[in-house]
Amino acid sequence: MNTIHKIYLSVIASLTIIAVYWHYESVRELVAVEVADSLLISKDKKIDELGREIVKLTLAKGTIEDVIHGKDSIIKKLVNKNTIAAVKIRMVTRDSLVFIPDTVIASANCDTFEVRKSWCDEWSEGRIIARKDSIYARFTVFNDLSLQVENKRRWFRPDIAEIHIINSNIYTRTIDERAFVQKLPPKRSGWYVFGGICAGFLAASLIVQ
Repeated sequence: MNTIHKIYLSVIASLTIIAVYWHYESVRELVAVEVADSLLISKDKKIDELGREIVKLTLAKGTIEDVIHGKDSIIKKLVNKNTIAAVKIRMVTRDSLVFIPDTVIASANCDTFEVRKSWCDEWSEGRIIARKDSIYARFTVFNDLSLQVENKRRWFRPDIAEIHIINSNIYTRTIDERAFVQKLPPKRSGWYVFGGICAGFLAASLIVQ
């Protein structure tokens, strides 16, 4: 192999380094799903030792354009041009409500019978009145949610986002979660190109020697 061939080989190696970098950057911009309406990659739920529900959502990052052209009306209502991340959660009371009555009212001939219960604690408050022909119930459930959005970098694949939802109310559960995390444009750096060219010239000089 003569010197000219060695220089050609060095130049090809440099161009390969540059091409691999630009390919990596272009692949990172792709959404890792087929359609924008299924940005959710996986969902994991568990109950910790305190009875709290912990939900982990793994999402492919999307763009506002993905949402605009998608069919998910809930996500469309959540985001605008300034949205970086958004989460909507639908919850339900987990257990049946069982109460010991505070007050029982009954007439002598049993034509009138009424049971009353009212309560207020850390997680709920309400009032129930039960009669022979009707039941009136009103209660409010308090939720204490914490959210954490974490970016996950992956080699030669698009970045993903992990959203951790912690529900501290042991009497409620999440039944539907919708989330969106914006995909920010990648920061391109000319240092990779410069480094590839320098690597080629360095390789060429070593070969010539």
